Amino acid sequence: MPADVRQKLFAAISQVLQDPETQAKLASQGLVASPSSSSAEFEAFVKREIPIWKQRTIESGATPT
Repeated sequence: MPADVRQKLFAAISQVLQDPETQAKLASQGLVASPSSSSAEFEAFVKREIPIWKQRTIESGATPT
């Protein structure tokens, strides 16, 4: 992912996950906000998650519309 895109996504997601209202909504679902500490860590997280969600999407039978 291009560095400028990674940085923008990292900043936006970090800001949302620090919002008390967002944290409360996540907590009500049993989740805890755990933002990445750097844009490089965020990119590594995304790279780890892509294959997991790709497989889950395939298994679900979802198709693009």
